[in-house]
Amino acid sequence: VLDRDTGLRTGRALSHACVVQVPGFPRLLHISDIALNIRPDLARKADILRNQVAVARVLGLARPKVAVIAALEKVNPDMPATVDARALQEMAERGEFGDCDVQGPLALDLALSPEAGAVKGVTGPVVGQADVLIMPDLETGNVLYKALIHLAGASSAGIVVGARCPIVLLSRSDPAPFKVNSIALAVLAAFA
Repeated sequence: VLDRDTGLRTGRALSHACVVQVPGFPRLLHISDIALNIRPDLARKADILRNQVAVARVLGLARPKVAVIAALEKVNPDMPATVDARALQEMAERGEFGDCDVQGPLALDLALSPEAGAVKGVTGPVVGQADVLIMPDLETGNVLYKALIHLAGASSAGIVVGARCPIVLLSRSDPAPFKVNSIALAVLAAFA
């Protein structure tokens, strides 16, 4: 996969694209990166966003709503995730990610709950409507993923994207249905 001469690399960063279905939540959630990129810099986060938006489009979202997650919704120079999140939003405003809405930084509650946006007085095209969550780092993404699986009973699919073809990548403890979901997602992505 990684060999520069004979592998599947394209020059774009590889990232793990995760799709979860949470019982009681009205839409699929796309979360990245939960498995490959430990502390991505801004350029890597831009590739992660591009990769995850491409997967969202494969699953029928013509204009995905992307929340770039941080601990709060204001830029704080002492919190690099907030700085990167705003930079990604500005890149989207310049059209660098195609047809999608990107807003950041957003705390998780603001990304998922219209009520949280109303209470906090935060508005925007993604507040309470996020389809895609771009996580600040692998640790945060992985913890969110496992919390959704083990506490909320979510089901999932996951693939590596950014290569010449999708690569199925699972957690060692994933049950058989997650494996089938991941294979199906890889097939859809391969023929998109």
